[in-house]
Amino acid sequence: MTNLTELDLSQNDLPDLGPLAELTNLQVLKLNVVGINDISALAGLTNLTELSITNCELGDISPMEGRIQA
Repeated sequence: MTNLTELDLSQNDLPDLGPLAELTNLQVLKLNVVGINDISALAGLTNLTELSITNCELGDISPMEGRIQA
C-alpha cells in the first residue's frame, strides 16, 4: 500500500490519521466529513499535491503551512 497515490476516505469515522503518515507516495487525499481535528500526521506527506478537507473542525493547520493553496 505504500505505492498508493490517491485515497478518498470521505465520510468515514477516522479518529486518528497517524497510519496515513506511512503513505509517503500519496498525491491526492480526500478527508471530507471524517470528524478529524488534527492533521499533524500529514506533515510528512511531501508528495501531496491535492488535499480536500471539508466539514471538519480543524483547530490548527500549521502542519501543512506553506503547502496549502486556497
